[in-house]
Amino acid sequence: HEYRGKFFPQLVKALINSVNLQKGSILLDPMCGSGTALLEAKSMGMKTVGLDLNPLSVLISEVKTELLDVNPQLILSFKEKIIKEIDNDHNKSQVSLPLPSEDLNYLSRWFDQETLNEVGKLLELINRTSEGVFNKFLKICLSNIIRKVSWQKETDLRVRKEKREYTKGEVISSFKNEL
Repeated sequence: HEYRGKFFPQLVKALINSVNLQKGSILLDPMCGSGTALLEAKSMGMKTVGLDLNPLSVLISEVKTELLDVNPQLILSFKEKIIKEIDNDHNKSQVSLPLPSEDLNYLSRWFDQETLNEVGKLLELINRTSEGVFNKFLKICLSNIIRKVSWQKETDLRVRKEKREYTKGEVISSFKNEL
């Protein structure tokens, strides 16, 4: 997940090594951000505890660390299953985002209507997926493409609008690539 201000894994590993933490140690990260320190420590056989005020950070770090415990073949099978479901749902009629009208009005200033429709379809699919870490993983994948499919100027750290023509299916294909 694109996370501004992330910790470089090589630096984390060097810091862990410099304090001589051993396999089985507990690493506590009180501002875990996207979970890089937690991921590195867990991959070195340590137990980890992470905290953060940002709910997106918590979600990203949970997904990163929980996926380490999942068989890679199971992850690939899940990905294929989801892509098939997306392809089957692609021609579905419009799906409204389950948001109050004032939120939808605000979003329509930052997204093409077709973009919002495709995001709604993906959210519906994600909400049908109750498979723990995979549900969270799909949310992270969607989160990671939102800026790209919005009218926010992609190359700018500030929030500036750059309206462009939307290509039907862009959200769906971006999401599948993200998977």
